[in-house]
Amino acid sequence: MRAIEFNSNKDRFLISIDKSFIDQKVLYGLLDNMRLELLAKKINFSKSVEEIGDEIKADWWKKNKKKFLSGNL
Repeated sequence: MRAIEFNSNKDRFLISIDKSFIDQKVLYGLLDNMRLELLAKKINFSKSVEEIGDEIKADWWKKNKKKFLSGNL
């Protein structure tokens, strides 16, 4: 058996993952990220909201870059 097998039918993707290939906690994290991506697509944010988010991230990075890279957060 391969570590990851992928199949699809008319309305579903079917993914089978060997348990020895990935930790369950990591898999749940990936699935949570997929759910968030799906929710974000449904919301359909305007460009201005994305720009505000980019500004917030840039501001955070300016304020915390030294601490973050030094490991002193």
